[in-house]
Amino acid sequence: MQRLLLILAQMLLASAAPAQMLPKSPTLLQILVAPDQYHGRQVQVLGYCRLEFEGFAIYLSKEDYTYGLGNMVWLKFEKDEDITPQRRKIEYCLVQGTYNAKDRGHMGLFIGAIENIKRYEPWPPYPVKRPK
Repeated sequence: MQRLLLILAQMLLASAAPAQMLPKSPTLLQILVAPDQYHGRQVQVLGYCRLEFEGFAIYLSKEDYTYGLGNMVWLKFEKDEDITPQRRKIEYCLVQGTYNAKDRGHMGLFIGAIENIKRYEPWPPYPVKRPK
């Protein structure tokens, strides 16, 4: 009986370990709905990105950007050199960094900020081949 309990305990610990090592990142929509819940957490989100004067942001969709719907999070880069011409051309992107619910970006117009950005990459990472 003790051996069976020991085996069950080891299986339980082994199955719980990967979940603890890799916490699931919230989606951009989850951050927009409950920003305080994700304050200070490492996040990795997908969205429509624009790097413009007074508007470094990731939007829920291209329509949110086009029509000014407000579903956006400020992107706070460490250095101006991080904003390259190649990065300005990226539309849909993957951003990884630390979410700060208290930093509302330029003129307080944003729903928090992603700081300490470690990844800013086009999404999908390769050209999509569309059927003819």
